[in-house]
Amino acid sequence: MIGSPPPPDIPAGARGAATNGETHVRVDISDRGVVTGATVTTSSGNTSLDFVAETLARAAQYSPATHQCRAVASSYDFTARFIPW
Repeated sequence: MIGSPPPPDIPAGARGAATNGETHVRVDISDRGVVTGATVTTSSGNTSLDFVAETLARAAQYSPATHQCRAVASSYDFTARFIPW
């Protein structure tokens, strides 16, 4: 079966401790909409949650930005909020 892998799960230790937070990731996108890089710009304070946010940001689908009706490379700010349930 061809498809994308499932999104990463929040690690059991972070989930058990009801860890929450918000991570901001800058995603660099080519003129074809392909992710060329992703960097955590604001950490949640938890490296496990930051890893999940970066992985989700890299796996998301993006459309390239346009300038004068042409696709151009750009950056996008991706935010992941983690709320315990």
